[in-house]
Amino acid sequence: KNKKENLSFTVVQAQAYAVKNAYSVKDKDYDVQAAKKDILYSISTGLPQINHSFTYQYNIDIMSNVIDFNGQKQVIKMGTPYNATASVSIDQKIFDGSYLLGLKASKLYKKLAIESKEKAEIDIKETVTNAYFLVLAAEENFKLMTENLTLSQNNLIEVHTFYENGFRELMDVEQMKLLVKQAENRLADARQQIDVTRAVLKFSMGIPVNTHIILIDSLNQHIDEALGEAGSFTDFTAENYIDYRISKSTAIGQKLVVKSEKALFWPKISLFYSNSYSAM
Repeated sequence: KNKKENLSFTVVQAQAYAVKNAYSVKDKDYDVQAAKKDILYSISTGLPQINHSFTYQYNIDIMSNVIDFNGQKQVIKMGTPYNATASVSIDQKIFDGSYLLGLKASKLYKKLAIESKEKAEIDIKETVTNAYFLVLAAEENFKLMTENLTLSQNNLIEVHTFYENGFRELMDVEQMKLLVKQAENRLADARQQIDVTRAVLKFSMGIPVNTHIILIDSLNQHIDEALGEAGSFTDFTAENYIDYRISKSTAIGQKLVVKSEKALFWPKISLFYSNSYSAM
């Protein structure tokens, strides 16, 4: 499969693709999955802890002694053919402050992981939007530099024609050649800028560098939408901002740390049961 894959995106589609495939978002998703498993582990430590064991021993050769009993010799075996032992113990926490706070901390860790993932999604959407805009701007700049080079080349032809007919000096021709060379350099820089901005966009979205992408939206459309958003106003609500919610959860976590230190001195109540059975 040597054929290169082509992908087309609007800004919204690029954002959605990045949310699912960007490396930074995937990393936060792993943290969420780890937090969920941590909660299950924390819960399991508070469930009844059951321990059991079973041992079985078979004696192939039993030691025996010969005893003279009333003039008759009798063989007495010093042991049993087998030994079996079974035991079970149950330990159940009734009250443990450290366990309760640890469970709260695990749930808070999951909440923070989810909020961190949400922030990563918001950040990657903003990063992709800016990178998308830069690619469009670089491509528009390339068009302008191409037109500028064409104009400079036409001016050079015109000035050279005037020079051949004695209406311009050689210095005028040399100056136009210099302008054409500068236009060529700017066009090369513009072409390189497109490659750089496209690489940044693909990296932000989690797309392989060798994959060709087509941007559907136009630069003017992107500017109009940005101006529309800048002119809109919505009521400020702190809870709508992910940074505020993360700070709030972090503050709660710090309080839990203090409580956990105090919980080390709280009484602990547990129920313990043990039983064993032996057979020979």
